[in-house]
Amino acid sequence: MKTEECKGELLLLNTEKLRPHAFEGCRELQRVVVQEGVTVLPDYLFAECRSLVEAELPSSLRELGSHVFYNCRSLVSLSVPAQLVSVGDGAFKNCPLLRNITVRGMRAGEDQCVRKILFDIEQETELTLEYDDGTARLVMPQYDYQYVANEPARIFSEVSYGTGHYYRKCVNARELQFDTYDRLFPMSCRENSARTVSEQCMARLHFPYRLSGQAADQYRSYLTGHFEETAGRLLAESELERAALEKLLWLGDFGILTRETLPRALELAQAAGNAEAVAWLMEYRSRHFTAERKRFEL
Repeated sequence: MKTEECKGELLLLNTEKLRPHAFEGCRELQRVVVQEGVTVLPDYLFAECRSLVEAELPSSLRELGSHVFYNCRSLVSLSVPAQLVSVGDGAFKNCPLLRNITVRGMRAGEDQCVRKILFDIEQETELTLEYDDGTARLVMPQYDYQYVANEPARIFSEVSYGTGHYYRKCVNARELQFDTYDRLFPMSCRENSARTVSEQCMARLHFPYRLSGQAADQYRSYLTGHFEETAGRLLAESELERAALEKLLWLGDFGILTRETLPRALELAQAAGNAEAVAWLMEYRSRHFTAERKRFEL
């Protein structure tokens, strides 16, 4: 297939002989689906595909070559199998919008690909891990690094900044340490934005895979103490992204959207002119609290 023919969605068949650089620079390619049976994606296969937004890789895949998605600057969503054995250098380097990563088929003791992928991605990332017995969703904060010269020794040392570096260390070569992730929460509260912290809380509570009661309490306590700030942000973001409105629904599931906090949420929705949120909140009030009030009046 010629580079100029790559437009819209590309279905990569397992019968195709893939060569390095084969689709490099396909500037109008927006979505890639690789068919089951493909085991290797060679070096620079989709590098410089500047319009690529989504990539879905098959469960049969075992090897990602170096710089496969290098400089795919519009790439937002990635779905990969946990059984990846090899992830080449810089496979996702310079993909600044890659914020949604789903890893399918997770099994304890076989999580090696997660670490390899995460350390290529410096920006805040939402990581969804699909296990046989449940699903986990973790928000990995941003981190930065630079090389500092030690002139007398004539060497360079890598220095990292931000909590994201510590969170990525929760993924060792064979396992993701959920308890270690949860213990980093006080550090996240000190160093990350309120938005990042609240997103961590909601993701962990809504997908409570291997979440202890104590850890759940700390996340719930934060959201309770920052209810107005969190609800206000979700209402503002819901104008552009429906997922934010769904997260407002989650606050009800967590026991945070209560008879006492709901009126303030309604005020915020009305002030923002968010008619859909107002309608949903009023329906929520009717379903959860009106009947209770009627029983009390009787």
